[in-house]
Amino acid sequence: FTTQPINVVASTEHVYKSPLNAYLHLCEIGEQTNTHIIPGIEALSTEGIEVIFLFRDEAGLRNATPDLKSFKWSIRAVTQIKATHDCIAIVPHPFTMGQTGAANKLDTAGYAELLSMVDYIEIHNGSSLSLRKLMKSRIPIELTKGMKRKIEYTYQLPDAYRGKKLGWSIGSDAHFPGEQICVGSHRGPKHDESP
Repeated sequence: FTTQPINVVASTEHVYKSPLNAYLHLCEIGEQTNTHIIPGIEALSTEGIEVIFLFRDEAGLRNATPDLKSFKWSIRAVTQIKATHDCIAIVPHPFTMGQTGAANKLDTAGYAELLSMVDYIEIHNGSSLSLRKLMKSRIPIELTKGMKRKIEYTYQLPDAYRGKKLGWSIGSDAHFPGEQICVGSHRGPKHDESP
């Protein structure tokens, strides 16, 4: 196991916290580590569903924040938000153990409609790592089949829920230090290969 430098990180703090401050703080760290930071927000719709929006620059983040206040916009407006703020949208953790996952809140048609408006679907989320560890440990914990399913679907979203023609994203969503891991990387072509 070797570690590789992290080239890009998307800063997606919850809008009800301080997404701009989180972004600026990560930018300071990124300067020291040569890591590019993408500004973003994890926003909460009137339906109680989280959607991540990523922006081109700090100005985009600043301009969009007032329009993405918690419970002040509808998921039906995702396409309009993307056009107004020149950003991309990601559905994170559709089956989260919390209440903010799109698949937890929407019926099949509503979920499909939301996926038709976004650019990416999160297929792995680090928030499931600690819970999966507990499920496999000797510590007796009471989990229903539905809870276990949500944990597994957050760890690896089944193909049936990934939509069509969407990019895939992976999020740390780290709440504990053990969840702060990178699960993949991409290397560009070697110097002697054509791009």
